[in-house]
Amino acid sequence: SLTEDGTNLIITDSDGSTVAIALADIDTNTTNASFTEDGTNLIITDSDGSTVAIALADIAAETDTNTTNASLTEDGTNLILTDSDGSTVAIALADIDTNTTNASFTEDGTNLIITDSDGSTVAIALADIDTNTTNASFTEDGTNLIITDSDGSTVAIALADIDTNTTNVSLVVTDSDSDGAGDTLTLTDSDGSTLTADISIANTDDQFDVEVPIFPTEDTNADTVIDETDAVTQDLDGDGTPETDVGTALNSIERITSKAARIFYPPSIEIDASSTGNNRTVDLYQEYIDQFGSPTAASNGAPAALPTYARDELYYYVTFADPAVFGPPTNITIGGTGDGANEGVMTYDIIATPADFNTLINVVFMVK
Repeated sequence: SLTEDGTNLIITDSDGSTVAIALADIDTNTTNASFTEDGTNLIITDSDGSTVAIALADIAAETDTNTTNASLTEDGTNLILTDSDGSTVAIALADIDTNTTNASFTEDGTNLIITDSDGSTVAIALADIDTNTTNASFTEDGTNLIITDSDGSTVAIALADIDTNTTNVSLVVTDSDSDGAGDTLTLTDSDGSTLTADISIANTDDQFDVEVPIFPTEDTNADTVIDETDAVTQDLDGDGTPETDVGTALNSIERITSKAARIFYPPSIEIDASSTGNNRTVDLYQEYIDQFGSPTAASNGAPAALPTYARDELYYYVTFADPAVFGPPTNITIGGTGDGANEGVMTYDIIATPADFNTLINVVFMVK
């Protein structure tokens, strides 16, 4: 390190040994304006422009050549150099440059490039600054740019010294085609520069269901292409008029599916009424699944099984039961919602056998 006590230039090596050179012997009338090096010599330039060259080899002989600068930081008053041994040297910022300020910090992959307000640049080898850590994050606290390296060390750089950027000062929406709807967004920054964006898509209004047309499904004009030039032919409710928009189609479907289409008869099943007895059961749902899931025969090309509902997706009804055989309606109960595996299981009594070996019971299912 190089320091001075007001009287002497003090050179300290890595072992703590020092050499003091009287400042009066160096220059009694000028001040040091800069320190540079040409690869061989340390060149000290004073305020008169005079230079003194000190061989780097002579300095190295008295100093530690095994340490490197690990970081450069500043505390607002001093430039602080920390070497790889953790030793620090503070150089007054006022002694480095009293006329310019750092305007930007950039890097080209090899060097940290500091550009001052006069446009002058200084390149510092990144390898000399830090060979062990990398920048892990850049954050800011409103006043400083905070650089955090992979070791968790931080450097704070005043945003005022860095920031030459502009800010957005206005956002204006205009109507470029005079159709009454704003379609262009213009951003103007503090330098007067502008950027425009087309926002016409944002003017697309929401549509009601009756405003959404149904796409044709048949090639009605025989041009071998099904598109919007073809007529819509779907007559969902059979009233002779095709439904051409989504709203009308939904209303037509609702009239069908909300009532009759939800009701169907399960397949015929056998109930033993050859003898009397109470609390007999038959699983109406299982009988339905057994027959719909494994039909005895099917037409050519038909699926192997009919589509079926889950047990808890149905309501179960008996619309008629021969009272001479089954007794009053209170003799019949059917497991319902919440009964689990008993949902759709019918419990019944046989109070008498049919007189002519025939009797009736009608069961109906309804989709919940």
